Amino acid sequence: MGFALLAITWALPHRRSLRMLRMTAAGAGLGCALLPVLFAMLMAMAMAMASG
Repeated sequence: MGFALLAITWALPHRRSLRMLRMTAAGAGLGCALLPVLFAMLMAMAMAMASG
């Protein structure tokens, strides 16, 4: 989902009127792409701290 938003953002025309739409889609795409990775890292750290 996140990578699809980034691809759509890249494919949109580079017009000034679409700048805010591109920035919003890029932010949402990065959030959707990075959030699961960050959550997994936090869970791994929490499990490591709990067992040690």
